[in-house]
Amino acid sequence: MRRHDSYRTGFSNINFDPTSLNYVWDAPELYANPIVVGDILIASKRHQKITAFSLSTGEELWENDIDVFGSQAVYADGTVWYTTQQGVHQVDVATGAQQDLTPITWYNLTSPQPLVHKNTDGSVSLYTSGNDLVHIKRTTSVNGDTNTAQVWEVKPTFPPPVSLNYGKAINLAGDSLIINQPGQYAAVDAVTGAANLFHSSSLTGGGDPPAVYDEARETLYIAGQDSPDNFSLKAYDYSSTQDIVLKWELVDAYYDVAIDGDGYIYAKNGDVIEKIDPDTQQILGTATGDFRPKMMPTIIGDVMIAYSRQVGALGVVEETYFYDTGSMELIQTIAKTGGGFVANGFFVQTHPDGISVYQVSAPVDFGDVNLDGVVDFFDISPFIGVLSTGEFQAEADCDESGNVDFLDISPFIAILSGS
Repeated sequence: MRRHDSYRTGFSNINFDPTSLNYVWDAPELYANPIVVGDILIASKRHQKITAFSLSTGEELWENDIDVFGSQAVYADGTVWYTTQQGVHQVDVATGAQQDLTPITWYNLTSPQPLVHKNTDGSVSLYTSGNDLVHIKRTTSVNGDTNTAQVWEVKPTFPPPVSLNYGKAINLAGDSLIINQPGQYAAVDAVTGAANLFHSSSLTGGGDPPAVYDEARETLYIAGQDSPDNFSLKAYDYSSTQDIVLKWELVDAYYDVAIDGDGYIYAKNGDVIEKIDPDTQQILGTATGDFRPKMMPTIIGDVMIAYSRQVGALGVVEETYFYDTGSMELIQTIAKTGGGFVANGFFVQTHPDGISVYQVSAPVDFGDVNLDGVVDFFDISPFIGVLSTGEFQAEADCDESGNVDFLDISPFIAILSGS
C-alpha cells in the first residue's frame, strides 16, 4: 500500500537490517507501484497491465491486460483492486482472474493511487477520484456472500479562489478523507461525503503536500506550501471531519513528513531531515544529504529510508540512504533512488528504472555452527568439521573475513568463552 498504510504514515513495524541486503531480481522495464501478497509481487505497467511475479524468484505468474487507462493496484482482505474508466475491478490474487466489476456513475476515474481500507465492521472501502470522489464498499454476509456497490459520489465545491483537484492521492485521517494541495486543505466525511475546508489561502496550483495521520495521538500532520510565501509543518487536532483544529506549526522549508511507531516525526526541511518530538516540537536529530524533492522518508522498524539525487559533472547519481532512527547516522547506501518497503523477508525498491528486489538476510549468530540458537560446547565439533572441509558457513566465519580458515579459531574460542 502507498506509504505503508491507510493513514500514509510511512511506517512499518518490521525488524530490518539494511546492511544485510542481497540483490535477487529486477522486474522488466516500465513496471512500477508494487504490492506484495504472500510470496506474490503484483505491479502495473504504464497503467495498461497488471502482472504478478514470484517475490522470491521474479518468475511471471499471471498477467492481466487493461483495456482502458487503469490505476495502480491496491490490496485488502484477499483481493487485489484497481480502477479504470469502466469501474472498480476486483482480481483473484492467485490467478489474476477478474472476480467482480463495480460500474460507477461517473466514468473518468483518473486517480493513479486509490485508497483501500479495511473497516472495523469487516467491510472493505475503496476511495478513488477524478473530477469527483467515489466511495465503493464491499460487504460480506454471515453466509460468506459478498456485495460490492457504490456508496456515494461527491464533488465538494468551495468559494473562489479555492479549486481543489480531486485527481490527486487520497489520504485517510480517522473517518475523513484528506484532499489537499498547496494552500488548500479539505476533509471529506468517509461515510456521508460531507466536506470541510479547514485551511485556505490565496495560493492555488497543483501538487499534493503530504498528509499523515497519527491515530494514537489523533493528530494530522501536513507539510508543504500553505500560502504564497510560507512553507510549514502543521499539526492538527482531529476529532471529526467538521472539527479539525490547528495545534501547532513550524515555519521553514518543510515539505515531506513521516512518523514512526512512537509518534516521532521525520520531516524534510530543506537539505536535512529532522526528527521532531511531537509533544515539544524539539528537534531530536538531523540527517543531511542531497535528498530528492517530493520523496517522503519512510520508516521500517528503527531504520529511516531517504532518497538522494545528485547532479554533477559525471551526470545524475541517484541513491537510497538508510539511517538509524536513534542516532540519525547513515548506516547503508544502495544504488538508485525510490520508495521501498519490506515484506516477507524481501526489500522491494521502486525507482525510475523499475523495481528491484533484495533478500533481507537474517543476522548471523557467529559461533552457533550447529544452528541451535546457542553458542556452547556442542558447536566445537561442527566448527572443526566446517574448518576441515574448507566449505563456507557464515556462523563459522568468526573473524568475518568471508572465508572459514585457521584465522577463525581464536575468534571462535573467544565467542565460546564469552570474552
